[in-house]
Amino acid sequence: MNERLDARAREVRKRWLLRSWEYRRRAGSGGVWLRLARALAGARELYVIDAADAARLEQEGARPLEVGLELHPQKRLFLIDEDGLATLDSARSVDVRLSAEVLSAPHLALVPFDSDFQMRIAREL
Repeated sequence: MNERLDARAREVRKRWLLRSWEYRRRAGSGGVWLRLARALAGARELYVIDAADAARLEQEGARPLEVGLELHPQKRLFLIDEDGLATLDSARSVDVRLSAEVLSAPHLALVPFDSDFQMRIAREL
């Protein structure tokens, strides 16, 4: 009986240590993961773009979202509309979710659901 209780206590301690580590990591991130998730939640479509298209978007006045610049390595996330998307030669569609493909891409273009969200998210993120 004591062996079972000891094993159970060890499992509870492992889960507690893991959870406390996760909370410390999340608290130390300054909310960047929450803001990144909010940006993705407002995106109808998500595209991986190359550095040349990202540079062209910046030259045209598009400003990368602050949340992408807070990540390590930094990512440039741009909010664009359908017309802006048509001008991107390198745009490759990806699923709108936190995946390895999205997290490894240095340049992303997000097409928001509506223009009101685009204005609000640009101010907040």
